[in-house]
Amino acid sequence: MSYRKTISVFTVAIGLATATAAFASEKAVKRADVPKPVLAAVEAKFPNARLTHFAKEIEDGTTLYEVVLNVGTSHAEISVSPDGKIVSEETTITMNELPAAAQKSLAASKYGKAKVLRVERVMDAAKPDATTFELMVEQAGEKHELAFDEAGKLTRVE
Repeated sequence: MSYRKTISVFTVAIGLATATAAFASEKAVKRADVPKPVLAAVEAKFPNARLTHFAKEIEDGTTLYEVVLNVGTSHAEISVSPDGKIVSEETTITMNELPAAAQKSLAASKYGKAKVLRVERVMDAAKPDATTFELMVEQAGEKHELAFDEAGKLTRVE
């Protein structure tokens, strides 16, 4: 590889690494390193949960703690501000728990025959009346994340 190509590849790699770090940085932490208000908020809302994983995330300059928990057979990821405010909840659900309107939209979409790998109900504290549903699907060897609103409208494909 020529010197010029090597410098170009190196420059692109540094740029991508910097851009990724600027958007989000998540680091696993021990329970002891999670602020008490974070743990108190999660334990109050989910008193029967088993807290299994903790992470500290800095996204766009905002620090959040992610707590992964299990309640029975359900799995959830809860994002909490350092002062204990629950920002979002992502709970794994079954296809049967997905609203009928979203099931119908999925079936009618180009992803209707895709294999559903995961279904999550996402609640954002900033939009308490706007629950969304995220599905990870696989079609033709490619994975896609689909988001539906409660009315069944496909709002995002990644």
